[in-house]
Amino acid sequence: MEKRRSFGAGLRALGLAFLLSTTAIATSQAQSLDEALIHAYETNPRLLAARAQLRAVDEQVSQAYARYRPNVFIDGTAEGRTVDSSTGSFQIWTNAIGLNLRQNLYEGGRTVAGIRSAVQQVGQQRAVLTSIEQEIFLNTVRAYTDVVASRRVVELAGTNQERLERQLQATRDRFEVGEVTRTDVAQAEARVAGSIADRIRAEGNFQQAIANFEAVVGLRPTNLTSDEVTIQPPPSLTTAQSRAENNPALIAAEFAFEAAQADVRVAQGALLPTLDLDAGLRYVDNPSRVLNYQTDARIGAVLTIPLYQGGAEYSRVRQSRQIVDQRRREFDATRRDVIELTTAAWEGLQTATAQTRALEQQVRANTLALEGVQTEAQVGARTVLDVLDAEQELFQSEVDLVNARANRVVALYTLQSAIGELTAEALGLTVDRYDPSVHYQTVRTQAFGTEAGTNRTVFQDIDFREEWGLRRPPE
Repeated sequence: MEKRRSFGAGLRALGLAFLLSTTAIATSQAQSLDEALIHAYETNPRLLAARAQLRAVDEQVSQAYARYRPNVFIDGTAEGRTVDSSTGSFQIWTNAIGLNLRQNLYEGGRTVAGIRSAVQQVGQQRAVLTSIEQEIFLNTVRAYTDVVASRRVVELAGTNQERLERQLQATRDRFEVGEVTRTDVAQAEARVAGSIADRIRAEGNFQQAIANFEAVVGLRPTNLTSDEVTIQPPPSLTTAQSRAENNPALIAAEFAFEAAQADVRVAQGALLPTLDLDAGLRYVDNPSRVLNYQTDARIGAVLTIPLYQGGAEYSRVRQSRQIVDQRRREFDATRRDVIELTTAAWEGLQTATAQTRALEQQVRANTLALEGVQTEAQVGARTVLDVLDAEQELFQSEVDLVNARANRVVALYTLQSAIGELTAEALGLTVDRYDPSVHYQTVRTQAFGTEAGTNRTVFQDIDFREEWGLRRPPE
């Protein structure tokens, strides 16, 4: 029987070793939290899609600038005519080709306002991209800490099972000599069965954590460590709330308000006159029976003064003003949400930190208590149930401590996200940072070309709020 027990314990140890080694089979390995963040930054499809979306929004600026440029086109006609007159009938075949140019000179300020609106929308989308980057990073931190914590729980569950199995064997031996009752043996057997269930559950959670890590980061975890956190939280809640002004959701709301302000001026421009330059050159072959060809050139100005356009233009002005009010209210709501999020994140971090300290003390106390109970049980001062309870309390406190440490790491990064500092730049990741200004500057005033591209250069962004004098909505 002793050989069977040793063989079974060996199989369990081998199975546990194999389970823990499943995180080391990937050829591309994320050894540290920073490496996991870098890999997610470079490969996460949702983040890559958000960058493509930003590049698409960049094109709105190019389209707005296009209104400064002329429309140039060629037109041609070919027609045959049959003419009947008192002198007889005849046919004329006429071919014509023309080169035309139309250049807007003034359209009520809509071009300038349209450019400003487009630029503010780019700024808004950049803030959205930052928000998505922070979300991906926070998910990566959660996935990373889940793997570390669940792996540690598997180890603790295995150790707890082995400890209880030794206790069960000792209880059986004592039962054989009449020191304990059959009830004591049954209690020990029940605890072993419970420890097996705990281990199986821990192993399942571990595999789920691995799958989630792969989905978020894009590779299998290996050799993850739990001492990777080097960032420092704000020293106080007041400081955290002040730094929350950099929250990307709040910045996006600012840009949305400014874009709405510009859209009002676009709508108002429809009520004002427009002035266009119109020019053209035309060649006509065989225009009549007496002319073989004819050329003409023209240039002139076209002034259009709108008097009444069915009332839709007035409706659009009213509509745009209501959208401004909407964006102002949305900004106020976002600011409240950010303050609430920052406060909750701060309190969550304080709670997790305090829980971690308390649980560290509990583990130390339970370790000493188990040693004492085991010693007292040897002289009959404690029962088997007392030992089993002490072992269970130690195991549970160890698991709680592992989870509390993981929760503290997540709480710390959640606070960083709330104050807008969970980005590759703020974390100081050694990675070529995506620079949205490269594509923007390339296409901003680009007049020709259909090729779309990406860019991966060192971050050198433009502060749109400073460049365009971004103002906070009035309270």
